[in-house]
Amino acid sequence: MQNNPKQNYFKEIHKLNEYFRLSAEVLLKKKHLNYGAYIVLNSIFDNPDITQYKIAQTTGFSVQRVHQIVNMLEERDLIARIDISKYKKQLQLTPQGKEVVETTESELTTQFQVMFRDQQTLVDTLSQSIKAMNDYLSTTSTADVA
Repeated sequence: MQNNPKQNYFKEIHKLNEYFRLSAEVLLKKKHLNYGAYIVLNSIFDNPDITQYKIAQTTGFSVQRVHQIVNMLEERDLIARIDISKYKKQLQLTPQGKEVVETTESELTTQFQVMFRDQQTLVDTLSQSIKAMNDYLSTTSTADVA
């Protein structure tokens, strides 16, 4: 990606996000999971003992959606709920849940490495896009104030 001032960096980031999401959905379909379940599993993987409410806050999913996904993941023995009070439960991955996250991440990393040939290209592409987006946002926000 060249540093072209007319480059639509938002579009580039969106394309990368969509590629990642679609790639993940293909892999997850083989495991009989959807992208929402993958996001919840990753939230738990990254934050052991997280609560459903915190997952809803960090993912933007509704509390009801998180509750539905958590129920499904628990039925599939991918997560466990640990009571910490009458109304509050922490979520933890089971060994099977941890394996799903790790294998999916490994497969997605392999796909991205093939797409970008090496991790440095991906890092450079994302860094350029984020820098340009930040520059754009800082110029627009100062123009809005004036």
